[in-house]
Amino acid sequence: MDETTSVSKGCFAFNAIPSKKSKHAPLDHTLWPMLRGENEKTRSARRQYYTECLNRIHSEAQTELSTMNAHIFSELIAYLNSATTNLANDNTDVSIWAKLIPTAVIVAGVNMPDNAILFDHLATQIQQTVTPMFARLNSRDCITVEKLVKSFMGQMKENMNDQVSGTEVEITNTTSYSMFELPDWYDSVIEALHRKKQKSISEIYVKFLNMVFLFYYVTLSSLAEIEKPAIIIIFEDFESFSPAVVLDFVKISSYYACKLPLAFVFGIATTVSAVHKSLTYSGTSLVEIKLFKSYPTKVYLENVLSKVLLTPNHRFKLGFRPLSLLVDNFFCHDFSVSGFMSGLKYAMMDHYYSNELSILSMPSQPNQAIVITLKQQIKALSHEQLELVRMLPSFRKYVDGLPPKEQKKLILEDKLLKDKIMELLIGLEQYHQLFFPMLQCLDNVTRILPKNPLGKLTIEVYLRCIQSNITEEQDFKDSMKLLGSTCSEELISFLTSCIQAIEEYAVNRNNNQLSEILNTLTNLLTKLRTLADGSAGDEEFADNDDDNETDQNQKIDRFKLQERLRQLSKRKKRPTRFENCRSEIVEKLTELFKKYAKCPSEVPLYEVCYYESVSVLKQHVTASPRMSIQKALTDFSSYLKNETKDYEQTPDICVAYQTLEDKKKLVNLEDWMQEFIHEAKFVDSKTLCNGNTKLNRKDKRTNKQQYQEQNQEYEQELQMRFMRAVSELQFLGFIKYSKRKSNYISRLTWIG
Repeated sequence: MDETTSVSKGCFAFNAIPSKKSKHAPLDHTLWPMLRGENEKTRSARRQYYTECLNRIHSEAQTELSTMNAHIFSELIAYLNSATTNLANDNTDVSIWAKLIPTAVIVAGVNMPDNAILFDHLATQIQQTVTPMFARLNSRDCITVEKLVKSFMGQMKENMNDQVSGTEVEITNTTSYSMFELPDWYDSVIEALHRKKQKSISEIYVKFLNMVFLFYYVTLSSLAEIEKPAIIIIFEDFESFSPAVVLDFVKISSYYACKLPLAFVFGIATTVSAVHKSLTYSGTSLVEIKLFKSYPTKVYLENVLSKVLLTPNHRFKLGFRPLSLLVDNFFCHDFSVSGFMSGLKYAMMDHYYSNELSILSMPSQPNQAIVITLKQQIKALSHEQLELVRMLPSFRKYVDGLPPKEQKKLILEDKLLKDKIMELLIGLEQYHQLFFPMLQCLDNVTRILPKNPLGKLTIEVYLRCIQSNITEEQDFKDSMKLLGSTCSEELISFLTSCIQAIEEYAVNRNNNQLSEILNTLTNLLTKLRTLADGSAGDEEFADNDDDNETDQNQKIDRFKLQERLRQLSKRKKRPTRFENCRSEIVEKLTELFKKYAKCPSEVPLYEVCYYESVSVLKQHVTASPRMSIQKALTDFSSYLKNETKDYEQTPDICVAYQTLEDKKKLVNLEDWMQEFIHEAKFVDSKTLCNGNTKLNRKDKRTNKQQYQEQNQEYEQELQMRFMRAVSELQFLGFIKYSKRKSNYISRLTWIG
């Protein structure tokens, strides 16, 4: 159909453009590899377990983070609501500079990846509960005041497009970005919203008055509440903004504070003093600052781990070395919970992707259907998979402790091994149900002791427990000795916290051993409280009191007195009843810790749910850009997926880097260029056989003059390629131009 030249002649119908099929095929479970001894059913089950575990861990982590941020958001939203409501309802005539702009300052910390998520949630809360008129400003988009105002006005008008759609009110042109036009645009939006409310109220009145009369009044009251929505401006990375730009914008905004309900939200990473450094007194005198603090990053990590890893509710667990790697990255690099969760998710994916026995993982308190499914999967295990079970270090250690006859049967008989696998998996699940409550008790022990001998955080205690038997360490023995010298108040609070922790784990779990532990600690707590209240005697008993009474009225000389004092010093003091009770508590706790807080590596088949491949995790999680760049420059085929290593595909920067390897710290550019040209000619000469050469010397039709011209052009091209490669290496930080000699460059790294 021909193109139309005018729309005034009529309406024209065009055929729809046929939709193109997507070039990318949808993801399928068949992309997962078929591991040794597997069939299609086990592969699908392995991927299904991974998906279920991933979704559950992600949802619980997000729920915990949202719960922690809810406290900050509730106070912040309440402050913004009250402040903006007072501004909107205040119609008194005041001076232009009399009204202060409400400003909420959020100390979010230095974890930048998590701060972005924090402000995403905050923007959603503001849009739902406060006002749709808000803008999020970043320092990279607001270099000048003009760009800041443009970004602010653009977001405001974009957010209000849906709010005023379908109205008959003409709004200010959206291509104009000026603070001078902001009041007129705001009034037009308020008028449009008012007409939209009236229209919706009339429609509700006409259609639903007879049926939902009460709903009409509720809707009417809710729509009448927001007559003048506030304008909230969020500075996400306040410290990165130019102080002059922020100061000028605050002064400009204060001029319109008497006309518009403005409010600021400053996101800072350090302290509130950053606001005073950026705005100075002339700016801070125009705003009313209220401080809001988020939780420390370690508190976020502790709470997330308590829901994700430090619980028996999930199939997947991290071993000591992978978990240590993620924790070190968290505390030494970015303080990012989202980064920690990304590493955890990758470890989970690699565990289910490459471990054939991950299908044997069992969740805590499985129902009857899960047990039946697991039995069917164990029954369907092939001989190769059973051989993998026999090769596990924990299973081999378990078999070595059995009598020789049972060892022979487990090694040779597959049917007996399948029954034993189910028994060991149930034992592993019961171990987790008892391990984590005792871990919480052990963490409570170290929290009441001075200097926290086992670690200040729960994750530190957990790392010690999964590394080795913590009960054999000297720090644990010292902790038990210190616990044996605590006062009654601290001991009572400690036992109370332990009982509460065990009760939380015992909810909805029919575990007799947990009930026995709970009853034992409850009885000890009752006995301790009885002694602390003084209802039982707490006196000391001494031996040979009759001798004291007979010798009381007799005079003795100095030597006899000295001998008597020596004998009294050797006489042991009888412990009080409180000391006996305290010793009993310490002995019982030590026994429980030795029995239930042992290392997971001592439990058979722990490899089914514990991920131990720290090298793979480190390669993909820990950032090492310098090593990656050096590998790409020395072995480009590993990144270009070129296994044949064709010389014709070698980039010039790789040739320049390889010729730089044998140089000293100072390199002459002329010598380096000549060597580069020689190597580049050698690389280009490899394409002669394919007919792609630039200099065809065997062409009889070319004369000597043409050949010289071509050679000269080729030399100039090689020089230009060399200078481009040098510039790229300088940009990457491998070299820099020397200040001592103009025609020399200096290397900044050791190559090779």
